[in-house]
Amino acid sequence: RELKRFLYDKLYNSPSLIPVRDEAQRVVAGLAAAYRNDPSLLPSGWVRDDSDIGRLRGIADYIAGMTDPFAIARHEELVGPVHLPDRF
Repeated sequence: RELKRFLYDKLYNSPSLIPVRDEAQRVVAGLAAAYRNDPSLLPSGWVRDDSDIGRLRGIADYIAGMTDPFAIARHEELVGPVHLPDRF
């Protein structure tokens, strides 16, 4: 429990990481919206069926599998610039 508390206090909720976390959330939300608005942007095979749940699951799975650099590049391509601090 002490380790968990320490990690939350000093790392996860660190004031210096708040801008990075907020921008990361904006990137994920932006990608989700872009793919939701135009599922044809997804590579083939990621949408298993035409139901809303099937599309959303495919979008979520695709985004969850992205590396940070790939997600940033796709966001910049589909949505717009990503504003991360130089060092994070």
